[in-house]
Amino acid sequence: MRPILTPFLALYWTAAFAALALTSVDAGDEGAAHVMRMIGFSGLHIPDSAFVAGILAFGLALCAGFFFWAFVQALLDGRIGAADGEAVLRLAFGGAVGISCVLVIAGTFAGAEGGLTSPTALLAALAASYLATAAERWISQALADPRDTFDGDGARAMAIDAARQAMLHRPGDGGNPDVWERPQ
Repeated sequence: MRPILTPFLALYWTAAFAALALTSVDAGDEGAAHVMRMIGFSGLHIPDSAFVAGILAFGLALCAGFFFWAFVQALLDGRIGAADGEAVLRLAFGGAVGISCVLVIAGTFAGAEGGLTSPTALLAALAASYLATAAERWISQALADPRDTFDGDGARAMAIDAARQAMLHRPGDGGNPDVWERPQ
């Protein structure tokens, strides 16, 4: 079963973080204040600085890039239970939660009015999206045909079993696996 929800959520978060990054770049010196207003903070006292807006735009663009990477990987990687796809999603959601926490801390120190309702909703939406993508992967793995999943340990287990069988059935024991001959 191919993932359906994961690419859409990854594309949504790509667009959301890319829009925030473009706003930060487009607004110039006031880019950080514009982004803070977009996520729900009002009444900020952030000093206008192109450096702060550039750093914020870089972090937001990095999050958008991670989500785009997860989107492309979800579309192109048809394997069920691919560990690298899960690692990319964890990286994307971890970066998004990290940048969101930085925005909340910056808003708190900048004297934002209106509380933490909107940033908390942003973090809750990120958490719900991660849980939805994780549940989709878990359900896909549970419903998958064992022949469709790639498990690198299958070949190893078969090799170990073949080696064990070769040791148990030596010539001279008459096919009885309980008889062991000592090598001389």
